Amino acid sequence: MLRSTCFWTAITLVMGACAAPPPQVQPADEATVAAVARFAEEVDRCVRERDLGGFAALWMDDIALLNPDQPAVVGKRAVEEVYRAMFAALDYAGQHHPGETYGIGELIIHQGVVTGTMTPTAGGPAMQLDSKYMWLLRRQGDGSLRAWRVMLNTNAPMLPPPTDEA
Repeated sequence: MLRSTCFWTAITLVMGACAAPPPQVQPADEATVAAVARFAEEVDRCVRERDLGGFAALWMDDIALLNPDQPAVVGKRAVEEVYRAMFAALDYAGQHHPGETYGIGELIIHQGVVTGTMTPTAGGPAMQLDSKYMWLLRRQGDGSLRAWRVMLNTNAPMLPPPTDEA
């Protein structure tokens, strides 16, 4: 019995020592930073030109749009509907400014800011864009990038909660 226990303990220790360590988050290399910058330029082009097909081609099928004060929008078809409505309602003149980019295996973690304007197509004053974003991108087998998780939030200060005035 003791011999059997020692044998299995030794096997477990050897197998544990041979296991690959988990990947670590690392700053992205220059090629990845350049690929993310090209991705951001393509996002801006697609939105500016209202190219929904080209924009959707940049997404994973299980994309999730995670914006504040809204339920998550999950899946390519659902996210397409969000942007179809936006493209009908607004003219976009914005630009993504890439910030930090990190990688962990096939996953790329990227954050930056987007600035510019969005003007209602029905007329009215332009709305200023000054937002931060975070993208979780997945590198595909061909080296291309696809958006897996997208988060966007304004840089405007939070408003205080409403007060009850009697």
